[in-house]
Amino acid sequence: MNLSTRCFRNRFVRICSIGGAVLLALLIFYQKLLPHVVLLKANNDLAWSSITAEEDLEKVRQILGKPLKFFGYGSQCFAFLSEDGEYAVKICRASRYRTLSSSRAERRKYNDFQSYYLALHSLPKQSQVTFIHLNKTNNLNIALELIDPLGGSHFLKADNLAFYIQKKAVLLSDYLKDLPLSESRLLARRLLDLFKSCCEEGLQFRDIYPKNIGVHNGFPLWIDPGRITPKPSFREEKRQKKALYQFKNLLIPFLIPLSPDFSALLEEEFEASF
Repeated sequence: MNLSTRCFRNRFVRICSIGGAVLLALLIFYQKLLPHVVLLKANNDLAWSSITAEEDLEKVRQILGKPLKFFGYGSQCFAFLSEDGEYAVKICRASRYRTLSSSRAERRKYNDFQSYYLALHSLPKQSQVTFIHLNKTNNLNIALELIDPLGGSHFLKADNLAFYIQKKAVLLSDYLKDLPLSESRLLARRLLDLFKSCCEEGLQFRDIYPKNIGVHNGFPLWIDPGRITPKPSFREEKRQKKALYQFKNLLIPFLIPLSPDFSALLEEEFEASF
């Protein structure tokens, strides 16, 4: 067996030992990452601006200018963790649009980009999205260094990519494991406030699962802000109560196995909120 064959075999064995989800990510990386991310066009008519001040843009450059470590992916984005572990950089996946007709792909992309835009400009506290990059630019001047699960580096120009930056949060399911009962009621109240505040903005979050909710500094937030849509009727108190009731009923079945006590407190706080 020659050296190149042995190296290939060793790499293959290492890949197979990692697991299904990571294996898929590795296959994407080794087939080259470029075809799998959304590349922005220069003549984009939709101004999805982040309206970022120069001092804030410098903070963005500091985050993007250091290696970003892969830590997961969903149907909409690849997620990379900043070097200090404080931020997630989420790069939009091209496969979400590739199998659709041109008109349907554009409509889906518009809905996704609108959701990220609303997360930054209408729900910054509720989403902790701090920056969006949905138009092609020439002022970042950074080649992102993306670290794959085996430690390899891949470089892509930030100015050409569709991505957003969000503060890193702990999954709600993980947060509940170590949450003292004395703090559970406050979290339950804040969780209801999270949804109510979206309603008050006339917005609907259409993907309500514990996996899409995180906690940052004790406050719940939407860690997957890709399904936010305008819903002006949610500003009405009667409609808001109905929406909150649906929100609570969607969450409870998932929360009971995680924490029966927290689920009971969420029910109590819901009844006390109206």
